[in-house]
Amino acid sequence: MYGQTIGGSQDLNVSLLSAFWQCNLDKAGIKKIEASRSGRNESGSK
Repeated sequence: MYGQTIGGSQDLNVSLLSAFWQCNLDKAGIKKIEASRSGRNESGSK
């Protein structure tokens, strides 16, 4: 998939960062949904 080169390493870093940011977006969305289900706002207060 990725070669043993500097370019391959850079490609892998970009892929890992993209996955990291997507995970953070997913987690934020889940927290927002859970807060709305429990009747709280995003800060956790009622």
